[in-house]
Amino acid sequence: VGGTGPVIPAVPANLTTSVVGGQLVIDWDVSADATEYYIYSSADPYGAYDYLATAPSNTYTYTGTETKMFFYVIAGNATKTAPKTIKIAKPASAR
Repeated sequence: VGGTGPVIPAVPANLTTSVVGGQLVIDWDVSADATEYYIYSSADPYGAYDYLATAPSNTYTYTGTETKMFFYVIAGNATKTAPKTIKIAKPASAR
C-alpha cells in the first residue's frame, strides 16, 4: 500500500532581528511543511536553552528585559520537528 509518511519540516532559514517599538522582533523564512515554530532562549550561547514560546507564524516578538539573550527556532508540524536553526543574539540596539 503506497502513501507518504509524516514529513519533516524544513529548517527555518534567514533569521533576522530588528527592534520595533523597543521590543526585539525575530523573523525567519516560512519553512515548508511547518505549522508552528518553537522558540528557545538562553542567556549563555553555550548553555542550556529553555523553551520560550510557540509561534503560529514566522515571526516572534520577545518582550524580555535581559541585556543579552540567545535564541533558536525549530519548525514543527503535527508529527515531526526540524533540526534547530542557528543561534541568534539579541542585537545591541535592543539593549
